[in-house]
Amino acid sequence: TNDIMISSFAFDKITSEKAQFNWATPANWDAGTVRAKLYWTALSGGASDTVDVDLAAVSFANDNPMDTAVGTPQNMTDTWIADNDLHVSTYSSAITISGSPVAGELIVFQLSRDVAADDLDTDLEVVGILLEYSTDASNSS
Repeated sequence: TNDIMISSFAFDKITSEKAQFNWATPANWDAGTVRAKLYWTALSGGASDTVDVDLAAVSFANDNPMDTAVGTPQNMTDTWIADNDLHVSTYSSAITISGSPVAGELIVFQLSRDVAADDLDTDLEVVGILLEYSTDASNSS
């Protein structure tokens, strides 16, 4: 009734699918590892259903070739609570970004649903990712 419009990436249970998003890093990022939380929802599920997604990343400096492999993915899992509710996972392990990341560069993240380990039998709708990173200065100027 409130017409909240949510944009999402929908990952089905059968097909191994991927989505990518970009992060232009701030100048005060320490260029270290990052961790992530998954924000998601689903139209249906059961009390013991879990979702399982992987997140990996690669950095790009000016004039780097864009056809470069992402790093080793880290896993995020969470348990279904209720239909159409917002669900938030715990943090992933540290994600090492491939390439030679430097503050101010573009990072491309690749998100995939691990359909072999996931037992939610409906679309997983990813509505957001929270990135946790460290800085080496108090501001980004």
